[in-house]
Amino acid sequence: MIDAAEAWRRARVRVPSSDQEPTLIHIREFGEGFLAVPVQVVMPDPPAIPTAETPAGLVIDKVNGAVTRWPLLPLPVLALQYRRHLNGQPMTFDDA
Repeated sequence: MIDAAEAWRRARVRVPSSDQEPTLIHIREFGEGFLAVPVQVVMPDPPAIPTAETPAGLVIDKVNGAVTRWPLLPLPVLALQYRRHLNGQPMTFDDA
């Protein structure tokens, strides 16, 4: 099982940072994984439905540590969509 510290380490490898300013990573836990979001000066409010301009975060799976890129969504919506992804179901926003 992956814990929050291991999720942070895995995200740290994939989130770019410069030598002058390292990128901070915010980790949030949900049922099946962790959402890793690079910390910005102003965190964007996630839309209920993502668009091409929606910022993205990383989800780190709790069971196998797989790292996938996801649009930044409200955490309950992201958790529901991730569960659907794990079960091979399409992403829908009818319940959002």
